[in-house]
Amino acid sequence: MKKWGVVSMAALIVAGALPAFAQSHSHDAAPATQAMLQPGTKWATDAPLRAGMDGIRSGVADLREKERFSMGDYRRLANEVDAHVASIVANCKLSPEADASLHAVIAELNAASDEMRKPWPEPARGLHRAKQALDTYQRTFEHAGFKPVA
Repeated sequence: MKKWGVVSMAALIVAGALPAFAQSHSHDAAPATQAMLQPGTKWATDAPLRAGMDGIRSGVADLREKERFSMGDYRRLANEVDAHVASIVANCKLSPEADASLHAVIAELNAASDEMRKPWPEPARGLHRAKQALDTYQRTFEHAGFKPVA
């Protein structure tokens, strides 16, 4: 299993989402890698995905706007990211192709939350990585009003 797969599965286990993930996601029809979009199009989303990504975006934006923050702030954000990812995995229902693309974003968010729990300077890298995952989500998924984090 690749490193990202291990990180993703570990984060899902920590978040308590593995049973829901196994029950709600079948990947027999989905490609093993991120599915390709036609130029100028985005994947459709559903309410659970939009709510979870809005929550992650809010937490990342709030922390990035602070002048000073502690390791505890990073850990709190990592816990928020994990909780939102677990909710997305348990509740969102996408087409197999969109789901495959979402998994690339979720893998990055899981890796970001893992980095935010490590000693300095990894938390700063994790925060940046979470921002990049949100940017990828915004470019590839239809989500009215979703804006990149500054």
